[in-house]
Amino acid sequence: MSLRAHKAQLSRPVSLLFLVVVWGVSLAGLSLGGERLSSTPWLVLGAYLFAFIPYFIVVYGLGGGAFWKGMNRRQLCALVVIAACVVRVAMVVSEPLLSDDVYRYVWDGRVALHGINPFRYAPDHEALSVLRDDYVWPLINHKEVPTIYPPVAQGVFELNAWLGGGVVGLKALFVLIEGVCLVMAWRVLRQWQASRAWLERRGVQALCVYALNPVVCVELAWSGHLDVLAYGTLSLALMVWFWGVERAHGDKEGDRTYRAQVVAALLLGVSVAAKMLPLIALPLMVFSPMRHGTHWLKESAKRLSLVACVLGVVGVAYVPYVDVGGDLFKGFGTYASKWRANDGAFRAMSELSEESLRRYKSEDGEVKPKVYVRFEALDETFIKLGKTRMWEGKEIADTTFASDQIGQSVGKLGVVFVLGLVMLWLLIVTRSVMVGGAVLFGAFFFLSPTVYPWYVAWLVPLAAMQSGEGRRRALPWSLLVFSMTSLSAYVAWVSVKAGGEWHVPDWVVFVSALAVLFVAWFDVTATGVAARSDAQSGA
Repeated sequence: MSLRAHKAQLSRPVSLLFLVVVWGVSLAGLSLGGERLSSTPWLVLGAYLFAFIPYFIVVYGLGGGAFWKGMNRRQLCALVVIAACVVRVAMVVSEPLLSDDVYRYVWDGRVALHGINPFRYAPDHEALSVLRDDYVWPLINHKEVPTIYPPVAQGVFELNAWLGGGVVGLKALFVLIEGVCLVMAWRVLRQWQASRAWLERRGVQALCVYALNPVVCVELAWSGHLDVLAYGTLSLALMVWFWGVERAHGDKEGDRTYRAQVVAALLLGVSVAAKMLPLIALPLMVFSPMRHGTHWLKESAKRLSLVACVLGVVGVAYVPYVDVGGDLFKGFGTYASKWRANDGAFRAMSELSEESLRRYKSEDGEVKPKVYVRFEALDETFIKLGKTRMWEGKEIADTTFASDQIGQSVGKLGVVFVLGLVMLWLLIVTRSVMVGGAVLFGAFFFLSPTVYPWYVAWLVPLAAMQSGEGRRRALPWSLLVFSMTSLSAYVAWVSVKAGGEWHVPDWVVFVSALAVLFVAWFDVTATGVAARSDAQSGA
C-alpha cells in the first residue's frame, strides 16, 4: 500500500472520531453548563442546534460509505456506543433546564407509593399536601391538572419512588430502559435472520441515526421525558412484525410466524399503555398482507385475536386505577382540548378557518377580531351531557363558541381527515408496517397541535429502521430534519427567559414546516428514482 493510500485510509477514522468528539462536547457541555447557561438562552439553543452538524455528517458518511472503507464494524459500534453512553451519563446527572415534566413524574411516583391513585387528585389538592417538599413540589407544572400519564408510565414512576430515586434516578431508569430496548432490537435482528450485509453496513448507520441524535439524547437523558417507554416498545413491535411476519412469506412454519404476531401485539399493547398514541399503528398490523398459502378466514381470525391482545394488555394495565371512575382521563381531556405549541400545519388550518368565520359573520364590511356562534338547538343535549357554565348566577348550556374555538375544532377535523387519507394510502399501496409506521407517525406529528421535540424523538428510531436492504429503503432524511426543526418550540422558552411571552412566532413555525416538506419531497422523489433504476437494471 502506498503512503498516500495509507494516509487516506487513516484519515477516515480520524475524521469520524473528530466529528463524534465535537458532537459529544457540544451536548455534554450544554448539559453540564446547566443553570449557568440559563441567563444566555440563545446560546443554549444554538449549542443544541450545532450538535446536528457533526450528527448529519456522520450519518451521511456512514450511509454513503465515506467513513466505512477500511474501518472495522465492531470498532465503529464501540465508538458510537461509548460516545452515546458518555453523553447520556453527563446529561443524567445534570439538572433539567429545558423542561420540568420530570418533576411531575417524580411526584406521581411519590403519590402512588403512598397508596393514593395518582389519577384521583391534582398535585395542588389539599389531600396531597403532606407529600409536598421544597425541591420537587415547587417545580411541578400545571399543578391544577390531574396526571395525564397512562399506567405503564405510572408503574415506572412508582418503581423509581420505591427505589428511592429522585429526578436523577428516574432519568437513569429511562436510559436503562432505552438500553434494554436497543439490546432487544439487536436480538430481534439476529433471531429473525437479518442478512449479514444489513447488520454490517446498514446496522451501523441505524445505530448512529438513533444513538447520536441530539434530540433523543437531550430530551431523554437531560430533560428526562418518558417517551422512550412508548417509542421503544413501539419500534420493537414494528421490527418483530417486519422481520417475523412480512419477511417470512416463504416460511412454512405458520406457528412461528403467529408467535411473532403475538409478540408484536403484546409489545404494542405495552406501548399503548405507556402513551395512548401508538394505538394508531394497530391497523397497519391488522391489515398487513397475509402470508401466501394461508386461508384468509383463519388468518383473519388470528388478526382479530391480535386486536383483543393489544386491548387486553391496555385494559389490564388500567385495572389498578379504575376506582376513580370518570376522572381516569380527566387530565388527558384537559391536555387534548387546550394544549397547543409550535404547531405549524395545524396553526395554518385553524387560523384559516377562524379568519373565514370572522369574514362570514362580519357586519357592514367590518371584520371583528372575534365573533361568537351559538347552537341553541343543542342546549338540552349539552345540559344532559353536563356541558354547562355559569352566567349571571344561572347554569346554562355551554353552546356558545368563539371563532378561535371553532377554528381549532375545524383544524382538528382537518388533521383527522388527512391522517385518514394517509392511513388508506398506507393500507392499500404501501402495505408495510416498517414504512407505514414512519409515514403515519411523521404525518401525525407534523399535523399535531403540539409539536414538542420529545414528541418528534419518536420518529428517530422509525427513521433508523428504514436503513434496510437495497436502494428502495433509503434513509428518510425528512424525519431527521424534522427532529432538528422541532427545536423551534424552544423559541418560546427563549422568549420567556428574555421576559416575553410563551409564544413561537408564525414565521418560525412556518419556515420549519416548509423545510420538512422540502426534504420530504426530496425523499419521495429520490426513492422513486432509485426504484425505477432498480427496475430497469432488473429488466
